[in-house]
Amino acid sequence: MAAAARVLGGPVKITGASRTDAGVHALRQVASLSTASTVPTAALQRALNALLPPSVRVLDARDAPAGFDARRWARGKRYAYLIDRGAQADPFLRSLNVAGIPWRFSGTSGLYARPEVRLLLAFLRAVADLSSSVDVYALAASDVYGLGGPDLTAIVTSARRRNRSVWEVLEELERQPGILRLSPQTRAAAGRLVADLRQYGELAHERPAGEVLYRFLRGTGMMGRLAATPSVAAEEALQNIARFFEMREDQGLAAAATEVEPSAPGVVMTARGKRMSRVTSAAIKIRRCQAGTYIVIVAA
Repeated sequence: MAAAARVLGGPVKITGASRTDAGVHALRQVASLSTASTVPTAALQRALNALLPPSVRVLDARDAPAGFDARRWARGKRYAYLIDRGAQADPFLRSLNVAGIPWRFSGTSGLYARPEVRLLLAFLRAVADLSSSVDVYALAASDVYGLGGPDLTAIVTSARRRNRSVWEVLEELERQPGILRLSPQTRAAAGRLVADLRQYGELAHERPAGEVLYRFLRGTGMMGRLAATPSVAAEEALQNIARFFEMREDQGLAAAATEVEPSAPGVVMTARGKRMSRVTSAAIKIRRCQAGTYIVIVAA
């Protein structure tokens, strides 16, 4: 107010579009004032910026119609809240999801604790080192492959007793089915897991990690199932996966430019666009542009 009064030659009343509490910062705040001064708006903007501290800038100044009030004429306001990423944040985040209010992680620790992201990390580690029994077990027990119960316990026990990795036992089941008594469903799931890890392991020698991970999400149907599930949890999982790509982009997870076959409408996931929405598209694409790598996943 003091700066405006000095430029305009007398006291003025300034109305802000929104009030802020102590310690709260407003970006792109709109304010209005009435004055009889003949100072042009462009000159007013320059003069105010010369008097205001560096942290406060007048970005634009315009003449407004009579009676204009920045607060009453505001079309909308956007609020951002910082919430602790610990376990106590879950009720807040779920409430935001239910209300359709967008949110995002500001760090990595909370994101990496999410089950869908932990699964992606286990996949990447397993592809890099098949002897990592912890990660192969995590994949086997996940919803993607569905191994569990007594059969998975038998596989792990066999590996431990014979001083072998879980991967070695799973691979041996193909050559010698009789080493363990397992259900047909377990054998089929174990076969898919072994085939997938072989396929993605070979792909990892030729393609970037981001593309390998993308093909895992698409090839196993994980992304498609999440996209087809109309629930808050599924939507949250999709957001977390998109955020994971964004967080890891500068650490080698960015995908190389490629394009795959057309598919049905579904999900768009951007690495730097910071948005995820259901749209209609003619193809699934992974592209790299000057603004940064972004990944588009269209789920069937």
